[in-house]
Amino acid sequence: MNVTIKHFTQTGSSTWVLMNENKQLMYDANDNALFGYTRKEAEALALRIADDMNFSNIQTEYFYGGNRKYKTIK
Repeated sequence: MNVTIKHFTQTGSSTWVLMNENKQLMYDANDNALFGYTRKEAEALALRIADDMNFSNIQTEYFYGGNRKYKTIK
């Protein structure tokens, strides 16, 4: 499964969420959203659970020069 870590803002709070190939938020077995408060936290979470959840590719969003870009971390 390909996973993308994206910046998500809702009602003033900022988080980094894991999204699946269908651009839907991902959840754990207890229906808790998979996210980190920083991009580094979200990346660490994704790498930690990658084998258990069969992630084949993990990309993370970042902004450079006002442009949205992606880098592959796995």
